[in-house]
Amino acid sequence: MKKKIPDIKYLKRIVFFSLIFLTIFYMLLSPASALQNSADGIRLWFHTLLPALLPFLILSGILTSSGVPAKVFGLLPGRTVNPLGLSCDGMYAFALGLFCGYPMGAKLAADLWRSGRISKREAQYLVMTANNPGPVFVSGYLLHQLLQADHLKAAAFTLLYTSLLLCCLLFRPVCARLYPADASEPSTKKEVSEVPLPELLDTSIMNGFETVTKLGGYILLFSLLSGILEQILPPSGCIGSLIMAVNELTSGSARIAKLPWEFSMRFSVILGAASFGGISCMFQTSSMIRGTGLSLGMYALAKTVNGLLTFVLCRLFFFFVL
Repeated sequence: MKKKIPDIKYLKRIVFFSLIFLTIFYMLLSPASALQNSADGIRLWFHTLLPALLPFLILSGILTSSGVPAKVFGLLPGRTVNPLGLSCDGMYAFALGLFCGYPMGAKLAADLWRSGRISKREAQYLVMTANNPGPVFVSGYLLHQLLQADHLKAAAFTLLYTSLLLCCLLFRPVCARLYPADASEPSTKKEVSEVPLPELLDTSIMNGFETVTKLGGYILLFSLLSGILEQILPPSGCIGSLIMAVNELTSGSARIAKLPWEFSMRFSVILGAASFGGISCMFQTSSMIRGTGLSLGMYALAKTVNGLLTFVLCRLFFFFVL
């Protein structure tokens, strides 16, 4: 008699609730450390994410519902032919995803797909390519605060965006094969004239607060998980620091910056981790696209490739240029 293989969903639930119990035990056994981790997470959310992201969430919600971005980007020259293969609405989501950072690109892609302004193919493509670290986070925190490498800002952004462009060119045909045009066309678009402007503003404000509050919850939980990893992993171990960076970008990058590696390796690993985003950003992205039918697995694959490409490009840069 063959043994029944456990269902993948069942295994996921086991892992999920095991982490929940582990976190509760951590909070009970190390209340001071757990309180500090929680405070760090709330501080990051309140002082950084809330003021930086909430205005964009509210304003982009209004613009996404109005269709104005498509009209604005439609005025740009050469709009019908571009290497990214995006519509005008898609270009808006891609540009704002670059400027605002995780998980704004995924949020806009999901909103545009729900409103019928882009196809499912383009929405999946945007989720895989428009979710990126924000320039303020990269230049202010990673390069200035951690690496003290302000002189390499131009090089860092060139490497990050070159890696992103390569991923765009790589995954565009993949999305085209996964989502045939006749099966992924957008539904009927909803014009802004159908919604009174005061109601549109109220809805965008409430959606913005709901989104940023949800992101705060994820940041809090992953701050606690980072605290657990800090208790388990060696304080100066290379493997432990890499695991921390894969789990949560902010605290993991801080640990990598303190490792006794040569500068070029620390620079390469931190930028590679920024392109990957971390498991925390993956959960945030999952929250943004839930209920859309868009694939989180494809997002994870794209960000893994993006992170590895960034790391390789950084190593080549230091080998051939510096």
